[in-house]
Parts: sequence; C-alpha cells; structure tokens
Amino acid sequence: MRKKFLLTIFTVFTALFTVFSATSYAQSFSSSQKKQISELMYTAVDNMESEIDFTALPFDISASASNELYTIFENMVYDTPEFFFLMPSEITAYAMDDNIIKYDISKTYLCTKSERQQKMSQIEAMADELIYNLRTNLLSGSVDIEFDTALILHDYVATLATYDEASFSKKSTTGHGLDSVFIDHKSVCQGYCSAYKYLLNKCGIECVNAYNLSQEHEWSIVKINGQWYHVDVTYDSTKYLGTVLHHYFMLSDSQLQQTDAADNLPVHTTWETTTDNAVSCSSSSYSSIPYRDAKTAIAFTPDYRYYVDYAQEDYQITAHGENQPMTATGAHIVQCNKNNTVSNAEYLYLPTIWWAPSATPVYSSAVSSYPHYSRYFGGLGAYGYKLYCNTGNEIMCIDTAQAAPSAVSIFKYTSSNHYNSGVYLFGSAVFSAQIAYAEGEFKNDQLTNTSFDIKYLKLANTVTFNSNGGTSVPSQTVGLDGGKLSVPNPPTYRGYVFDGWYSDSSLTKKFDFNQNITSDMTLYAKWSVQEFQASRSGSRISVKKLSDSKASHIIVSAYNSLNKLISSSITPVGVSVNQTVDIELKNVSADYIKCYSFSKADGYKLIYSSR
Repeated sequence: MRKKFLLTIFTVFTALFTVFSATSYAQSFSSSQKKQISELMYTAVDNMESEIDFTALPFDISASASNELYTIFENMVYDTPEFFFLMPSEITAYAMDDNIIKYDISKTYLCTKSERQQKMSQIEAMADELIYNLRTNLLSGSVDIEFDTALILHDYVATLATYDEASFSKKSTTGHGLDSVFIDHKSVCQGYCSAYKYLLNKCGIECVNAYNLSQEHEWSIVKINGQWYHVDVTYDSTKYLGTVLHHYFMLSDSQLQQTDAADNLPVHTTWETTTDNAVSCSSSSYSSIPYRDAKTAIAFTPDYRYYVDYAQEDYQITAHGENQPMTATGAHIVQCNKNNTVSNAEYLYLPTIWWAPSATPVYSSAVSSYPHYSRYFGGLGAYGYKLYCNTGNEIMCIDTAQAAPSAVSIFKYTSSNHYNSGVYLFGSAVFSAQIAYAEGEFKNDQLTNTSFDIKYLKLANTVTFNSNGGTSVPSQTVGLDGGKLSVPNPPTYRGYVFDGWYSDSSLTKKFDFNQNITSDMTLYAKWSVQEFQASRSGSRISVKKLSDSKASHIIVSAYNSLNKLISSSITPVGVSVNQTVDIELKNVSADYIKCYSFSKADGYKLIYSSR
C-alpha cells in the first residue's frame, strides 16, 4: 500500500491554496536538472531540514511544473529506503513570481534525529550481520551469486515480518518503512519493498519499486545477471513463522500476470515504476527453479540447499491464508545442489513436521477476513551444517554432515505443558545463532488467541561489537562449547582514532582476542580524539595537527614489498593546531608508507598507512 504525499501550492502574499494530484504532468526538466533537484531534495531530507530551498538551484522552477517536481520528490523518497522516518503527509510549496521557491516539509517527519539514528543503528547492525554471514558462509561456492543473494534476502524479509492488517485496514501512515520490518516485525507492502531494496542495494544489486495505485499495492523489480524480474515479498510472506512462499519470486511480466490469475489476486495487472527508464521483465530464465512450490525458507548449508516439500502431499497454502487442509502429517526435506537443481528429492522424511485438524477453516481472499490459525507448520532453517525444524511439540536438529542424517529432538514440551494445556509450536525460523519459535494455545480446533509468543532457543554464543558512534561491525558467533573470535576490521569514526576493543562499557578492560568465549558478550570500541591527519602526494607527506597533542615528533617509515624497512625519518612537530608539517620522503620508490606520532607519555600512534 503506497501512501501519497499531499502537495499544496501557496502563492506568497496571497491566501489562496491549490491542491495538485500529481497524476499527470508535462515533462519540463532535463535529466541533468532532475538529478540536481533530486540531490537537493535528498540533502534536505537527509539533514531533516524543515524546508527545501529551490532558489539554491542554478535555474528556476515554474509553478506549472509543480506536478513533475512533486513526482521527483516522491520517487526520491520511495527510492531511498533509509528515509523510513518520513511520513506521507502534507507538503506546502511556496511560489513567487510564478516560480516555486521552496517546499515546507516540516510536517513529514515521524521522529527526531536521535530517534532516527537509534533505529538506523539497529537496522544497520542486523543488515551487516546478515550480509557478513551471507558473504562468508551462505554464498560459499555459489554458481549464481546474484540469484542466490536475491533468494536469501527474499526469504529473510518474508520471515522477519508478518503483514500488518491493522495498518492496511485503517489506512495508517505508519508501518510503511523498513523499520516496520526490522524493528516492529509487522509491515505492509511498501515496508517489505523498502527492506528488500535496502538489503539488495547493500549487496550491489539494482532494484526499483513497482506499484499499482488502483490496487494499493507495491512490489519489487530486481536486476539479476543483467535481466529484470518481478519479486513480490509481500505475497510470499505468510502469517506462519518459517513458512515462506516463492510464487512471486523471479517472474517475467507474463509469468507475473499468469500467477495473478492462478491465485485469483489481480493486483499486478498494470504498474508504474519509480524510474524514468522503462523496465521490461522479459526473461524467464528462473521459471523452472525447484523452489517454486517450496513452503519454507530455503536453508543454505556450506554444501547444499534444503527445503520442505509439502507439495508431495495434497496440501496448499496461499499468502495470508490457507485452503485444502490435510490430515497427513509428514513431508520430505529436499536437497538441492549449488546450481539450484534437485540432488535428492527424498533426502529425509519427517513424519510429524506438520499437523492439520479435520475441520476445514473458512478462507476468504479478502484482506480483512483472514482465518484463525488452525494448524501448526514446521519451518526450516540452517546454522552451519545443521538443519532445524519443528513439530507441534518439539524442535529437531538434522546434522547434514552425517552419512546417515536423522532428526534429533533438542527441545520438547512435556505432556503437562503441551497436550494437557493445549500449548503448541506454530512454526520456527533460524535467525543468526538462534531459533525463533511461535508458541500458541490451541483448543477445540481453534486458537484461543490469534497472536503468538515468540521465543528463542540459543544455538551459539554471540559476541556483539558496540562501536560507540563508529561504523558498525558485524557480530560473531562461537559454538556453545567455546572458541575464539576473529579480529574484525577496525571501525572508523571521523575525528577520532580507534584505540581497541574493551569488555566493559567503562572502557577499563581491554579485550584479549585469544580469550575463550563461553557466553554471549558485548565488546565496546574505545576512541581518542584524532590529533593528526596525514596525506601523501608524490614524495611529500603532509601532516596536519588537528588538536592539542603531547606528541613531540612525527616518524615516517618506508617499506619495500617484502615488508622490510628501507628508510625512516624523524621530524619535530613544531606547529600549532590547524598547521601542517611537510616531510619529504627519503625513498620515493617505497612499496608503502607508515606515519606515526610520538610522545613520551603515549608512545607511538599510527596516523597514516598507505596500505
């Protein structure tokens, strides 16, 4: 559901207001002008300014181009997932001498700058952890990295949030940003699109938003290996934790409309995009992927991919609802190769992965009348070489590294809190180093409450890095039986120098990376004010003093390709703050240069390295 901004034009020195709908306009800006306008708007919103001053542009904006100007603003906002703090609301445009001179956007902000920063830090930490795992583990040996990336992120977003029916039915102005997915775990189509686009962009994959205003729906168009494909995460997300559809994943234009017709959901009949360039999805390269009928997230291990094949039973599930319930209780786990072809269609049979009562729930395709949950479902996830899934009363682990894998229970309800009281598991999913599972009370073939308690089962020890204002550092996991951390790349913080990781928030206990990790913990970055800034130009090293310092000398060391010191120089600081010391290199053919400040109190501090 795409929310629209309301544009009001106010002519200075009059009291006349006119509302424009922005549904059509005459093209009046060149590509270069559109870019300049968009960049000006972006800067103002990113700084959370109250106004956008168009007089800063080198050209005038005629009031007759108000609709096109509005469209540039709207597309800029919807193409920037990080602008989740902007609420579709009233924008006032001020005109003078038939030219628009500024936008008043003061009413569009949903939060303060500090609240925005806090939310964005949380979102970035989650995204960085996911992408770090994706690049270092999940995509190992991938033969189609862009497709696999799009698949993993699709399943992640679809699993992370459920559809926010209340927000849709009330036409709420909240729940439309990527924060609704990452933080609130409830969203509408615009939020799903924003979260998916945000993650894809961080992975270097191009994505534009498509929308059908008449149907109040929005989805993604993704560029994979040079071709565009439709992806609708909203309609592949369900109300069941761990149950993810793939009906609307990687479709051509014609396939999208065929799927619409088959599902009786005519929401993709026509669409517009947020780009000026025409986007055509003509490729059907992924029409035969084995995951099309998969009802779980695709579980990636270092060697294979897995999913639960419910399609082998007479059972179907559609977005936000279900039909054709079954009383059968089993399903196969399917094993696929890294080239996304099936290697073993009957890898392991799970006789009790899901259960359905004999009663048939009433299903309506109308968004406002989803049925209550009437059964539980077994999700599927992976951590390392191990798969995890659930039945109605237990969570099971399958070690794929074993020659003859079997499902071993790692968590199980007793009869006292399960069968007697009616407490069941309604799905599960693996997030990082923990299993999330949905717990609910089920009696008389019906849930007593349509909301679930989401609980977690720990799979490993997690170490979180708190950068204390610096760039984010992905968390690391260590097995429950202990292990050591890898030293991460140091964070950066403008104006400060990184002084290492500490195990306490007061920064008194420096962390030893040889330490054995046996529990969850947080490490904190320590910073000191940056005293010097150095740069190299040819044979000259320029060192600028940025703040008061105890340093008495600057040391420049030159090394060859074998890491052998070939020359060194010592120069007195001898300058005031904001002044520069220029040092000529003794050996300009050095492979790389390091520059240190030195004081008797603090010793040597690295201030520059060409590596």
